[in-house]
Amino acid sequence: MRALAVCLAVAALIPAVALADWNPIGGTAAACGAPSPVGSFGQAGRGAALGPLVLPFNDGAGTAARLYVPGFPTRVVMRGRLARRSDLTLRGYQCDSGLPLRFWYRSEPLTFPRGFPTTEDELRQKGDLSLRFPVTKKLRGTYSGYMLFWAAGDWRLVLSAGGTTVASVVVRVSEESVE
Repeated sequence: MRALAVCLAVAALIPAVALADWNPIGGTAAACGAPSPVGSFGQAGRGAALGPLVLPFNDGAGTAARLYVPGFPTRVVMRGRLARRSDLTLRGYQCDSGLPLRFWYRSEPLTFPRGFPTTEDELRQKGDLSLRFPVTKKLRGTYSGYMLFWAAGDWRLVLSAGGTTVASVVVRVSEESVE
């Protein structure tokens, strides 16, 4: 009887241990690495290349970085630099925790019940867990919306096609003080 109780207790712990470093994209929270390099991409501008997209993450020293204001969504305008031959999906997660990043690239305005600033919990729950980019032959295009960062730190953005990773970037998000 005691052996059965021990087996049940160990079995109950296995999912918690297995998911401790899980993130929705795969790998562990510690697998992010250093912030990605940035470059210049003609009319698409300067930033971090994410497959056919350019993200305006630039710290001036050559690495992907972005300031955010706690309690506020972060406006991010992505630009196309290449034609897309298949539908693409963008997902993201916080490197420290593995928790997913949410996106708001919708036509309706982003609002919160109590206005701004809002809470970290509200930023973690609002919006979409992924952002879809349909096939296009256009080389250029602007995608304007918000990434709902709720904390400073490193974040990984992963672009995939049919479940296969196409590209990824790591961006260092730093808190900007508002006085």
